[in-house]
Amino acid sequence: MQVGFSLQADLMASGSLLHTTTGRLLKALSDGGVDFYAVAAAIHLGKQIPIQTAHEKEVSSLLSARTGRAGYLAKALNIGWGHSDIAIELARTRAGTSALLTIGALATGATIYEATQAFAELLSLGGCPAEEMPNIDVLKTMVTYLAPFMADFGFRRVFQYVVTASRRRCSEAGCQSPIGLEAKGEATEWAKVVRQLVFTAQRIETLYLQVAQRGAWIAAYASHILGMAVQVLLDEVVLWESAGTAGAVCIQLAQSMGKKQSSIADNERFHIVVPPTTNQGQQAMTLDYAIGEALAAEISFDTRITPAIADSIERAIVRLCATMRSSLRMRLRNSPTSVDPNHRINGTFSNLDSDLGEQCAILGISPQNFETGISTRSQRVSAWTGTVVQTHGLQYLDLLEALQLYHICGSHGANSDRPVIIPHCLCCRIGGIIHGFGVTILALMQCIYDPSELRIQADVVNSSKLTPWTRIAISGGPKVEGFATAAQLFVHLSQLVHGLEALKESDILDFTGVDVLAVSIDNVSIYYRALLDSEAFDSKGRTMTIVSGRISHRGVLRRLVKEETDLPFDNLRNCPKGNSARMTDGFVVVPHYAKGPIEPAMEVTLGEDAFWIKCSLTSQDRSQSGDMRLSLCISHLLLTTITGPCSHKRNHGWSASKEFPINIVTLSGPRRQSLVQDNTAFAFALKDSTLEQLFQIGILGPRLCVIQGESCLKCAAQEYGIGNSLLDCIIMT
Repeated sequence: MQVGFSLQADLMASGSLLHTTTGRLLKALSDGGVDFYAVAAAIHLGKQIPIQTAHEKEVSSLLSARTGRAGYLAKALNIGWGHSDIAIELARTRAGTSALLTIGALATGATIYEATQAFAELLSLGGCPAEEMPNIDVLKTMVTYLAPFMADFGFRRVFQYVVTASRRRCSEAGCQSPIGLEAKGEATEWAKVVRQLVFTAQRIETLYLQVAQRGAWIAAYASHILGMAVQVLLDEVVLWESAGTAGAVCIQLAQSMGKKQSSIADNERFHIVVPPTTNQGQQAMTLDYAIGEALAAEISFDTRITPAIADSIERAIVRLCATMRSSLRMRLRNSPTSVDPNHRINGTFSNLDSDLGEQCAILGISPQNFETGISTRSQRVSAWTGTVVQTHGLQYLDLLEALQLYHICGSHGANSDRPVIIPHCLCCRIGGIIHGFGVTILALMQCIYDPSELRIQADVVNSSKLTPWTRIAISGGPKVEGFATAAQLFVHLSQLVHGLEALKESDILDFTGVDVLAVSIDNVSIYYRALLDSEAFDSKGRTMTIVSGRISHRGVLRRLVKEETDLPFDNLRNCPKGNSARMTDGFVVVPHYAKGPIEPAMEVTLGEDAFWIKCSLTSQDRSQSGDMRLSLCISHLLLTTITGPCSHKRNHGWSASKEFPINIVTLSGPRRQSLVQDNTAFAFALKDSTLEQLFQIGILGPRLCVIQGESCLKCAAQEYGIGNSLLDCIIMT
């Protein structure tokens, strides 16, 4: 369908758009680098695409309800959706809402560049002359800016349901899932189908399609955006269907003509979408899941997986997690030396099985399988096939279920000499699932997040895509060879939640003199809590957060937040000192907080590709300041000893004496070590202020202090000989 398109005339006629594009909205367009003509073109396209009436109110309410907040220390940074003005203004009209929904749909399962190409193709098919078409870079900036606002509106979820239901139905029918279900395709072909769907929906008619690319996406667009009744077929097998009121579409994925197809082939409402011809177009679209549905969805794809094998997969994931949690070691960055300090993934904080159980429960692992897996964590079988990653996963299965899997797989066992319907090796796939979910659980154990907001990428959790974290977290014996780094963790988490726009290994692993503090892409941000939150860590040693929203600075977005690591040594010496007071004999000290004359601060600088952070300890009158490294503080935190439980309550008193004097200290820069050992203990009054605790530990380092954990101060001092050695500081918590 072709419609008259005159961008200039539309702009002149759209008085309301020109009128609203003043003040705050004009500034938002400028800050985001979004071109006005690109937005106008999106609105004009939106006028041509009918949407369900309910979506108008839903989108407007969703965008208006979102908020942002300033960072706690980095006040110049905003986290959340404080840059929503453009999207909110678009959602005030039906055409703007339609444009937002289409942009969100185009960005699903594809790169931003691919989404932009498709958007430009739709503009062209909609009648936009080449001389009036905004160039691809201008459109890409707009799509990049607006697509994240629609990421969790529902299209991704519908697309995932179409794919998962269709794959499972194919398995039940004993056939292979057709390539056309998920192939990215070429926009020049499938954009024509979108135009035809729009035309059919407007006329409330029925359309028949024979599709060899993007079948699941076309079904989701017709159902979720246009409100059509949809049926997805493979020959006579119904893979997925939904009801609708704006016409209907029947999507046939089989490429050979059956009797039913032959009978309608002459119908004018029958259209063929040819197979993609490029390697890029033949690649599968990316798929993501709600985190609680991911494991069940991956297992459900193949109906040969029995309930017993499914339970064994869950237990195998638990065994892998329990093993790797105790053996995987981390350090700040890669180093040619093997003597650099290293720590467990959550440092010396809580190492309880219940902490692992909470994370496994979020992924849908049953309590019974968790308990069995934990109690048999040392159990192993000999893996029989697969890559290094896949064999690592397979060895954690139960013996009986491993034998069952071996015999039902089309590539092994009793039927190995017979032709198989499904050619891929089921054993390899299950090995990849066990390893992928296991190492992902270990990564997520270092983060705080809301499970209801998090969607994770299928190719990461099933090990189709390998990250540095995935490759290093392999145990060939009692411990892991090599060390994982914070940079590798950031890459894995980004690949897990950011899809095709995620960080790649080359983006940050080769940096010298730089540490990454946050990654903010699409609709999700991953950052160290100390950067933006009022708390830097919790009792489980979780120092990172994954949240919905973007990190922005005065409306400007960047993918990364970084800090320089090469700070002059004198900067730390220049840190101002806090207050210090020696307690009289018999004075009883309990955990408490005391406000001192200095405080942590963060300065933000806008760079071309990142926000740059400089941390410091600063006197209240700003007369003294010394630079700090946030990444080093976090490393020191995870290396520092935390005291275990004692027989007293945590607030049990600790008495000062002549033999063992106690100095109460507020947050302070480095102090000079006394050349004479006088048994003095320094107790830092930082209770409940995890940010100040973090910076203080960063200054002191793990060799000079311990963190009060579950014990009282007195028992902590006695257990670790505080004051009797180089270790003379305790951090009150």
